[in-house]
Amino acid sequence: MALVKAHSERFDAEQALNACHLTMTNICLDGNFHDDTLKQALSHHLASGGHQTRLSLALDASAMLGLQQDDAVCIASACELLHNASLIHDDLQDRSAYRRGKLAVWKQFSPNLAICLGDLMLSGAYGLLARVSPACNPGNLVQIMHTAVAGTVHGQAADLDYHAQQPLSLDSYETIVALKSASLLSLALELPLAAAGQQALLPAVRRASRAFGIAYQISDDLQDIEPDRHNSSGQQLNAVLLLEREHPPQEARRIAVQRAFQHLTQVKRSLDGLPADCGRLMMHHVVRLYQTLEQGEQTHD
Repeated sequence: MALVKAHSERFDAEQALNACHLTMTNICLDGNFHDDTLKQALSHHLASGGHQTRLSLALDASAMLGLQQDDAVCIASACELLHNASLIHDDLQDRSAYRRGKLAVWKQFSPNLAICLGDLMLSGAYGLLARVSPACNPGNLVQIMHTAVAGTVHGQAADLDYHAQQPLSLDSYETIVALKSASLLSLALELPLAAAGQQALLPAVRRASRAFGIAYQISDDLQDIEPDRHNSSGQQLNAVLLLEREHPPQEARRIAVQRAFQHLTQVKRSLDGLPADCGRLMMHHVVRLYQTLEQGEQTHD
């Protein structure tokens, strides 16, 4: 998504976005370690694009909060690197052959190289936070990032182990989804707020991101009901299929949609108190997801 122009003369949004792309590549190729295959894998993955939602959220929030552009670029690039590292590792663990229409790194190169590249991106993210100005308290940002990464790892571990835990409740499903999906999304707002001295607002951001992450996953599940139902592994975590254990299919779908709407309402409440309208881009995503859910229900009816 294109960034709305920042209300700061110090901050050029388009220039910052381009700087992020260069920064992510450079931090991963920093020093004298230029393994050609690893470099090819990095280029292959980054060239696949993606929505860059976390990068955009972090840049826009940083601009609205008045951060310096160099600090914003480091923060946003770190968030995007972490997200991409998680995708590379997820694809390997799930044995997903494609990512964004291209072969996943593990499939194009090798499982071992996918592990190495994901690890390199994780390390690069922490390296970028070491570059932010002292006024942003980089040590505090590193601790916040660790908390988000730890949550993501615990969520992924629970997701991989979910088959052994069946039957799973909807509450347990939401806990797994929130850890796995919302932790890094939340980081894109947490880091700018913390860097701007607004640490007290992080719990509200975490509530908003948790609710949005769950609503987004439910929306995905609604579109993937039949593929997940017939998945040969039988291990696809899907809210609608969980609800179908106790409800007829139509009722399960209705409950899932209502649950998603409830979570989106929670997002709006949690974002209302953020300063400088720094949550506006997430609110835009909330509106779009709400429309997607409504349209899906109209089509289904």
